[in-house]
Amino acid sequence: MKFFKHIVTAGYKSTYDFVWMAEQRTRLGRALVYFFLLFFFVVLAVGYSFARELPSLALRYWSDVTSSAPELVVSVQNGTLSVDGLEQPYRHIFDSEDNGDSMLVYVDTVSTSSVSIDEARGDVTESIPTLVVTSKLIKVYDEHLDVVQTEYIEHFPAFSLTKDQVGERIRSLSDAIIPWFLLLGVFVVTFVLGAWKLSYLAILAWLVYVVARADKKPFTYWQIVTIGLYAITVPTLIQGISILIGQQIPFLYSVLLLFFLFGAVYKGMGKKSLPTDTIDPPKEKE
Repeated sequence: MKFFKHIVTAGYKSTYDFVWMAEQRTRLGRALVYFFLLFFFVVLAVGYSFARELPSLALRYWSDVTSSAPELVVSVQNGTLSVDGLEQPYRHIFDSEDNGDSMLVYVDTVSTSSVSIDEARGDVTESIPTLVVTSKLIKVYDEHLDVVQTEYIEHFPAFSLTKDQVGERIRSLSDAIIPWFLLLGVFVVTFVLGAWKLSYLAILAWLVYVVARADKKPFTYWQIVTIGLYAITVPTLIQGISILIGQQIPFLYSVLLLFFLFGAVYKGMGKKSLPTDTIDPPKEKE
């Protein structure tokens, strides 16, 4: 309970109280835990704001792909794929409104003869991916990679779906999977970017330490690093908000972090100075 109270107190005192931050300079362990908790929740908030749009984006992409396709029923029985409600052979180039990507789709589940990629493309000369669907297999050709991927229908389980059912399954699958991917991603980003931020903090802390020592302020390097773990609160929050609104100001993070570090060193300790005889005097030769 006491530790939880410290985290809550740190959350708001780190935004304005230089004296309090200076007083925490000897509690490195608590400061590290606070830093990673703060960063975790900021990353979680930013990640959630993007992840919550993924199900609708998946459905919108599916809608773009199938907007010009007729209502049809796709089924697999005894290793054979059939598509009812579609005049075949069917050839169409689908364009995505979001990113401008295109794909040629060729469907012929009626013919018993095999279809090559060149036959499916016909007079299409654009360098776009090609999807070929027959009763026995599905081929995907990417001209840029010069590779054909083939999946055989006999490996598919038996099913029957309409276009609307596919859209509903995309929604339910996205709702079920995305929270777990979000949580995993948040943990990975927290520790990877958190380690990078600690490295950056170590560099700025050294700069502040050199200035503080020259001015005889009573701080060690690790004490300034500890203060920095609290001073990072406002810069991190503002950086997260900037990402959300898509308006990032160059060097703002660094300027704010230096402001809070110097504020804690000078404002937090008032006019106290480090006695001259404690500044690493040279060792006498025996």
